[in-house]
Amino acid sequence: MKGLSLFIAALALTPLWTAIVHAILMRAGLKRMPSRQMTALISSAVLAPVLAVVLWHLYMGGLDVPERLTASLYAILVFCLMSYTYFHFFNMSETARRIKMVIEISKSDGLPCAALRGRYNARLIVDNRIERLKAAGQICEKDGRFRLNARLLYYAALVVEWWGDLLGLPAIRERQ
Repeated sequence: MKGLSLFIAALALTPLWTAIVHAILMRAGLKRMPSRQMTALISSAVLAPVLAVVLWHLYMGGLDVPERLTASLYAILVFCLMSYTYFHFFNMSETARRIKMVIEISKSDGLPCAALRGRYNARLIVDNRIERLKAAGQICEKDGRFRLNARLLYYAALVVEWWGDLLGLPAIRERQ
């Protein structure tokens, strides 16, 4: 039972292992790639054979052939789904304007709407994000300035920013 528990735990921690591999690869030069999303995929691909060997030694090596086949299919499915989860978490940090806007607003002690619009090309993009943030209760407008109204998305933004720092990516302000 101990081997099975370790097998399941190792698979459940796939996003953490992927993040560690991603950080190592980014610091080793992978960040020069034109597509940051591709770096997350490459990290999962590099992790797969390493994790397979670990899972073999933890649990699968001692199984009979039919059980080993079932455990292998299970491991492949869970690994793919957990890698997919990591990819989308990372992708959100790279593409979500709302995350960037929340960080910008928090770092500047409030921003006028004109300042936000000046940082983005399309007025529609900003208007849509502002409406979504207001509707979600994350920001409010007071005295012509947007301010944080709730902290949930802000804390998520801090985690995303920390993740980028861990991977060696430039800060959100530097990316623009």
